[in-house]
Amino acid sequence: MNSLTVNVPAKINLYLRLTGKRKDGYNSLCTIFQKINLYDRLTLKKAKGFRLIIDGITPCSVKENTIYKAYRLLKSSTRFKGALHVHLTKRIPAGSGLGGASADAAYTLLGMNRLFKLGLNQFQLLELGKKIGADVPFFLHKYPVALGVERGDLLINLPVRRKYWILLVIYEKKLSTKKVYKAFNYLAGFRMSLTKLSREVTILSLNFKQGKLVSLGKALKNDLTSVACSLMPEVKDILRSIKECGASACAMTGSGPTVFALFKNKREVQAARERLLEHRGFKTIVCQTLH
Repeated sequence: MNSLTVNVPAKINLYLRLTGKRKDGYNSLCTIFQKINLYDRLTLKKAKGFRLIIDGITPCSVKENTIYKAYRLLKSSTRFKGALHVHLTKRIPAGSGLGGASADAAYTLLGMNRLFKLGLNQFQLLELGKKIGADVPFFLHKYPVALGVERGDLLINLPVRRKYWILLVIYEKKLSTKKVYKAFNYLAGFRMSLTKLSREVTILSLNFKQGKLVSLGKALKNDLTSVACSLMPEVKDILRSIKECGASACAMTGSGPTVFALFKNKREVQAARERLLEHRGFKTIVCQTLH
């Protein structure tokens, strides 16, 4: 096998609570990841030197790209002596809170391990993934839904399989993840009890599994939303507008600015999308949860 092509899924955060500050400077958090069927397309090919071609966005420098970081990390951590040509078709918007960069890195690690028959086990891949980014381990797992703790890189499979239609509202304007977290730490740093976290996760999981959208909407949490709204008021505006369009379960994903809404069927999500298109300044994508 000289090449392979894989679809790389995005994610949303159904739940995101910051629980304290770690000694290494990172935030401790508790989150629920959900994979969705919005995909980048990644082709890896054996070669004599490294080359990265990206369609769909204006690329950053190669050395800053998470695919290159995964390639270099794997090369320095194993006896791998080969090289790679990578062609990425980018459909997951960059800097949107949908995990595209982390997913691309994870699937590069998985793809190279398979393509070059490196024989790395799950634990070894996870250890490499953690060095690239806190969300990378989630994409290295096959879990469609998972609870992430610590930096979000310690994961527990959540067997809450249910299909939802999703409306994503994505701004061209981006929010700096570092800036959002820094603002939160300054304005509202706190430590939550494990009892409260456990209760909230249980309630959300139950409502998600049972399809109770009104109750689920109340259970969706993201501690970064208030900060994102203060830095970018459009986030608050779109949350209000999407609720007015009939979404009872909606929230911001990651550090923003993307907002998502959950629906039970295609008719409902399309109706909400049509009403939302009266507004300007963003684009919408309809997709589904993976389960």
